[in-house]
Amino acid sequence: MYSSDFIKVNIMKRTFVVIVMLILFLGACKKEDEFNNFLRIRNSLTTVSFTCKVGNVDFGEIKPGVTTDYKVVPQGTSTLSGDLTGTITLPDSLTVDYRFTLSLNADTTLTLTED
Repeated sequence: MYSSDFIKVNIMKRTFVVIVMLILFLGACKKEDEFNNFLRIRNSLTTVSFTCKVGNVDFGEIKPGVTTDYKVVPQGTSTLSGDLTGTITLPDSLTVDYRFTLSLNADTTLTLTED
């Protein structure tokens, strides 16, 4: 009887080790996290609100003196629409997250800076 119990315990130990190793292996094979461009928009004007979309990402109405929260925006070139028009080009083939601020300055020029 002892040898039968000993064999069962050994099988259980080996099964446990195999399961733990399988879990560790599958965890190591996990897909890399996707990286993104994050953009916020700053309105440096003192009296004028404006609306803005970057690609399909709607930032809504941006009141004077307000900076929006960051939003995930597309990689590469996107069209600005709403009260601001033009294009904006952000990095593609990302290996890290990037954060940018698009500012409408008091002299009504646009600047894009990496934060």
